[in-house]
Amino acid sequence: MQSVRQWVVVLVVALLAGCGLGTPTHSAGPSAGDGRSASAPRAVGGDDVVYGVVPDLWAGRRLGSAEAVRRRLPYLERLGVDVLWLWPPPQRRQAGEEYAVTSFTALDESWGSPGDLRRLVDAAHARGMRVIVDVVVNHTSRRHPWFRRADSPRDPTWDYYERDAAGRPDHYFDWRHLPNLDLDHPDVRARIVGALRHWVTAYDVDGFRFDVAWGPHRRSPTFWPEVVASLRALEPDLFLLAEATGRARWVPRDGFDAGYDWRGGLGRWAWRGIWGGRTGARLGSLLRERTPAPLFRFVDNNDTGRRFADRHGLAQARRAAVVELTVPGVPTIFAGQELGIAYEPYGAGEDPPAFTDRGLLGLYRRLVRLRGRLPALQGPDLRVLRARGGQLAYLRPGDRPVVVVVHFGGARPLRLPAGARRLLGADPRVLAGRAGIAGDSVRVGPRGYAVLAARAAGAAGDRSALAPPRRGAAHAVPCRRADRQPLG
Repeated sequence: MQSVRQWVVVLVVALLAGCGLGTPTHSAGPSAGDGRSASAPRAVGGDDVVYGVVPDLWAGRRLGSAEAVRRRLPYLERLGVDVLWLWPPPQRRQAGEEYAVTSFTALDESWGSPGDLRRLVDAAHARGMRVIVDVVVNHTSRRHPWFRRADSPRDPTWDYYERDAAGRPDHYFDWRHLPNLDLDHPDVRARIVGALRHWVTAYDVDGFRFDVAWGPHRRSPTFWPEVVASLRALEPDLFLLAEATGRARWVPRDGFDAGYDWRGGLGRWAWRGIWGGRTGARLGSLLRERTPAPLFRFVDNNDTGRRFADRHGLAQARRAAVVELTVPGVPTIFAGQELGIAYEPYGAGEDPPAFTDRGLLGLYRRLVRLRGRLPALQGPDLRVLRARGGQLAYLRPGDRPVVVVVHFGGARPLRLPAGARRLLGADPRVLAGRAGIAGDSVRVGPRGYAVLAARAAGAAGDRSALAPPRRGAAHAVPCRRADRQPLG
């Protein structure tokens, strides 16, 4: 029986991919023809920085989330970010809940009208930004029409949900209000595929961040490959982010572009717990790792609770920003991180803080600009030069090599090996932070940082001074903005 169901699913998904049909119950959205506007920007690349929006910080409850974000596009453009991650999910949700969806296709009223959302996406595209939306496919709310109709095994949607032997719906953790869907059910799978295609064709979005992506993989190994295949058939350049560790081999194998920088368990940030001591040594160990998928790097996100700058202080937040934005992977800035403001995303609209800079914005703008204009920061290669106690230094190789030095603690200054200094050529530039350069010596003082590069491409010195760099901790997603040039 299971094999018959899987063949039915394959047939339905193939038909959807061929004709572009969505779920038969979706709400009407703005017409977009084939869904992709001529102004849609290119695919996400290694130079890109993602920005997670929290509309409630920008008067979203008064203006509507889409309009609130649209009004902030000039600010985001000045910051230099390339991809907007719309949070919370724009799917219709249970009131007061971010991930309890009651429709996979209807737009939640907090985001305004369908026209409002389309205007936001079009305005972002006009500024060269892409837009990805947070979506739920693992479960529904108990208030979803499918669940409310499923009173007994005789009801057609009863089998839409996974159940135990007593007929009780399955769920993860204490999420009793979020029953898991049976993703092997052909109707369920076809409707989800249709819903995702609807967001692309109706709103011209450029990708998705899939909430609880690890759940469908556990329960239905064929689910993601078929979903991804259908989406790629519609639009090959969609950016597909899995909320699952990028250290899992199934993430790239199933077609995702990146996975989270988790290590040691679900939701466990790889950099968690390293900030109290020996930070340089611990980060160096992590940066030496090879991972199957590009890592979605973060310091803050929607699930990290109290903000990093509030927990660890502004000085440590500066050093963390330098590392996040200069290592391989896909870095994200989550709303207000670039300012150091204190809040928690869930319930941010109840008492939103002032969206004002506490002294980090200039550094973030500089780091984002460097990542966009230095090819060495966009590739997958990294070599750790020093990782001892609170001291960290690493090389990003290329025609114009970049060396990043971060001193997290300790009384002694950090001095680069002479070989590393020679890689930067006769007259290296300090592009961010401070460093003393004299002859073959580069010195960064306690709790300081510096980003250094050769003055121009091809000006680097003896590259044989160090062994060839090993493959870095993540692989860049191809494509980069053609109009960006290296700093002079």
